[in-house]
Amino acid sequence: MFSSRARLTKRTGKNPTGRYDFLKLLVTEYTTTSSKDAQEQVLANLANFAYDPVNYGYMRQLKVIDIFLNALSQSNPKLVRFGIGGLCNLCLDGINKLYILRNQGVELISSLLSSEDEDVLLGVITTLMFLITPESVNEITSPRIIKRITTKIRSFADTTMNNLREGDQVSVLKIITNDDILKFAELTGDHNPIHTESARNIAHGALLNGLVSGLIGTKLPGAGTIVIEQNITFPKPCYAGDTVEVIVKITSIKMYLILVMMALCISYSYAENNSTVTNIKSSTNTKQPTGCVCAIFLSGQFKKGSKEQPKGYPALIHEYPDSIPCTTIGNKLCVNKCLEIIVKHLPNSQAVLCASIDRDCHKERAYLFFKNCKDEWINTNLSAGREYCCKDGMPYKC
Repeated sequence: MFSSRARLTKRTGKNPTGRYDFLKLLVTEYTTTSSKDAQEQVLANLANFAYDPVNYGYMRQLKVIDIFLNALSQSNPKLVRFGIGGLCNLCLDGINKLYILRNQGVELISSLLSSEDEDVLLGVITTLMFLITPESVNEITSPRIIKRITTKIRSFADTTMNNLREGDQVSVLKIITNDDILKFAELTGDHNPIHTESARNIAHGALLNGLVSGLIGTKLPGAGTIVIEQNITFPKPCYAGDTVEVIVKITSIKMYLILVMMALCISYSYAENNSTVTNIKSSTNTKQPTGCVCAIFLSGQFKKGSKEQPKGYPALIHEYPDSIPCTTIGNKLCVNKCLEIIVKHLPNSQAVLCASIDRDCHKERAYLFFKNCKDEWINTNLSAGREYCCKDGMPYKC
């Protein structure tokens, strides 16, 4: 489902049935239908479309994030499951992440930690991890939330361990077709002639290992399983047309128990450390250093020439993971990195900005701010040089 705009144009032509129009039809159906089944199906489709970054801008314009957030408080468990799934897919994007955070996303999402639905809980924990930013880290890693997460992890571990026994095994038979091999070669780019141009093409080793992974993740131990390490040997080639049997067997659960306990200990330790840091901060009134963070604020959010911090959330924000020196040169380097990002957004800046802000605006200019080492915004006084007019998340001519 992941695509670039160039690839989409090449595949569908310049004037295909637009994604925006199709998504708009789904949103209209979801908000107007009285059918429970139709709502469930539409929300499931929207959650699936949220996988693709090409759809992010359209979904912001159509307020799909609001639909997902609203679904979290519904009594229908399927809507809750699809809602958290959609948010989990969308929150990888910085703009979407910011929108979720500014709309009480952490409170709504963390409230689902009491759910007994395993899929919902996994989605909640994953989404909260993705939503961590310098501004949200204290809320998300608060002792209250961390304790609830670790309690659920312990419950999962106990349930899983009670259901597993040494000697348990599952197996599956699979005929490896030539089409399987060619599709895998296309996916991975591994067009070694032994796989694609032989009289009897040999299956990729990674393709066979994928069958093992599929069995582990769906059958034994099952959903939520993460493979940490593998030792693989291929004593004989597997040719197109061969039938393979994949067997997964539990030989020991001791190491699994150790890993679960390590995860719990790390989580509790992190919660305790975070609590200590919070107490120190409140008593000494110091601020944690921050790395290079870029943001766009509109002129209606600050007073030009004033040293006061801008009001509200930025329209756009981007964080750099690498540390930058806390010097004048470091600040200039941070600004340069910010400009590199801004240039990428310039061709579609009006649509991006209007889809990102949570209010209407008229003839406001966008200014670049940054943080480096200190948790305070610095105005570069660099502006896009144009005025922005937005209404209901859509741009219009000023």
